[in-house]
Amino acid sequence: MVSKLVNEKPNDVVIIDAVRTPMGKRGGSLSEIVTSLMTVKLTEAIFERNPVLYDHAAEFEDIIVGCCSPVGGGALDIGRVTSLGAQKIVDGEKKPLFPVTVPGLHLNRHCASGQTAMMVASMGIWSGMGDLYIAGGVEQQSKYPIGIDANDYRKVEVPKYKESKEHPGLYEKKKKTRELYERIMALPYEGVMQNYPTFASQLISADRIAQTWHLTREELDKVGWLSQYKATKAMREGKFKDEIVPIKTKTKERGEFIYDYDEVIRTNVADWGWEVAKEKMGKLKTVPGCKFMTAGNSCPTNDGASLFLLASRAKAEELGLKPRARIITFGVVGSDVYHMLTGPGYAMDKAMKKANMTLKDFEIMEVNEAFSSVILATGKILHDELGYPASQTDFTPEGMLAPGDRVNRCGGAIALGHPTGCSGARLPCTMLYEMEREKYSYGIAALCVGFGMGTAVIIEREG
Repeated sequence: MVSKLVNEKPNDVVIIDAVRTPMGKRGGSLSEIVTSLMTVKLTEAIFERNPVLYDHAAEFEDIIVGCCSPVGGGALDIGRVTSLGAQKIVDGEKKPLFPVTVPGLHLNRHCASGQTAMMVASMGIWSGMGDLYIAGGVEQQSKYPIGIDANDYRKVEVPKYKESKEHPGLYEKKKKTRELYERIMALPYEGVMQNYPTFASQLISADRIAQTWHLTREELDKVGWLSQYKATKAMREGKFKDEIVPIKTKTKERGEFIYDYDEVIRTNVADWGWEVAKEKMGKLKTVPGCKFMTAGNSCPTNDGASLFLLASRAKAEELGLKPRARIITFGVVGSDVYHMLTGPGYAMDKAMKKANMTLKDFEIMEVNEAFSSVILATGKILHDELGYPASQTDFTPEGMLAPGDRVNRCGGAIALGHPTGCSGARLPCTMLYEMEREKYSYGIAALCVGFGMGTAVIIEREG
């Protein structure tokens, strides 16, 4: 434990509450609802958990929601949809939770969208622009695969036909044609490919990382197994219970039901033990185009949301809200596009330098497990390139990733999933609850980001 870094200030950004949905597997319990239902229900839950807010709803400066695929139920500015769609019960009737004057914002920084929403809200508080925000992210990958918002539409002219009067049953082409539009996947602006001709998908980039940093298939697989093991253990011990808001959902198979646990976790893999898992995972086929990446050492696609209630310290005191933690700072970087997913280490370094901290100051760290190679390479970058001691950068299955150690203590995205827009908020949410259970003082949560970026947030527990 280290001493407080700064004295308390009225414009400190304090975390009053943090919640998330259960993580749903692709095609699972959250796959058939409207995307925005998740953020609406989390917002309503925040008010239920902090009832003083009902009398101060008009004082919210903004509802900021990150979403990587803003289409379908995530479209039309999902932040504003959330502010307009959230409800409360008054005299037995449903009424708007917020007055129409409370705005909403959607933003997209790919995998770090939820954390960037937290950063924008924090900047609003630090600058004095506002005192109350809801911020976080959501993704429903069951309906909207990554990149769907990049779709373009190409005009296709289809000839019209009419039946021949002279030869019934036969058709001839009319002079006029009919215009239809064919959906195609659009590539980035051509200048991107000219400047970075080796640009490739995140999956290929993860495989490049494994090759560049000389990682072995067994190392990668063990990180994947450890994620399942730790997440399974945490779930069975009830560690996720307080952070999860049960969601009333509906599927064709089950009808209407209450969903309240992380179905995406592969408990059977955890129960194998490493020796059995090593053999079984070693037989998994690699993804086409990759030498190392498999379903066992990569995150699944899934559905979920996570939101934070953020306030200035002055507003929290005014309303009698107890701060659970303080956001110290953020780090945001651009990173090598060839490897694309190496951003976490650099973002952590940037945030730590802003806060005058080092890795030894943290009792807990979260690094998003988009792929096993990302975690292992983050440790190597922190040590080999950024000069942090080996004792603090051993992000290996035997080191800081080991059960009970500092990195991803409750498992990571390989087990819990990576609903892209949500994950940037889900990581610090899960981290906060573990900090409270273990009485930790400082935590840092970082993510790799598509197109070569990274983000990190540092929080200090209070109370």
